[in-house]
Amino acid sequence: MEIFQIKDGCYFGSSYFYFSDTNLDGIFGEKSRCHEGFSIEEDYVWGYLITFINKYADRNFEYGDEKCFSKEIVGSICSDILEVCNVIKSNFNDPSLDEFKKAISIFYFASNEELEKYDLRNKPNDEINKFIESRKERILDFYNHFIERITLLVDSSKEKKIYIHTP
Repeated sequence: MEIFQIKDGCYFGSSYFYFSDTNLDGIFGEKSRCHEGFSIEEDYVWGYLITFINKYADRNFEYGDEKCFSKEIVGSICSDILEVCNVIKSNFNDPSLDEFKKAISIFYFASNEELEKYDLRNKPNDEINKFIESRKERILDFYNHFIERITLLVDSSKEKKIYIHTP
């Protein structure tokens, strides 16, 4: 079952964040380059990426926002994600993951069938964390795909900046 999806191209007008190497004028301008970036459903960005992104932003994201980051900052975001992934792999109960776990929403992690089967809507946090830990490969898979995709965008772009556009 695929929970997390990263889609090629932009999905403006829907609930997707769009990652590209151009600002909105370039996306919708005369020579649209909308196909060159990728999109991630907003719930997954808010739940799994926003903490990493906001660390380097001048202010937190809001709807209808556009943020611009240097390629170096994007590299730092990826490094931070990889650092968390290493801790997830080695010790999911490490206290350094406490804030990370708080940011994760089980509703975007588990399918509706899993929510019902395990009655996750009514469980205390420690039981939810055990459930997440048992499926941590999904989180690691998402982060690996994100890093692979953003690295491809950075490496293939002639631009010096990467833009993140909110829905």
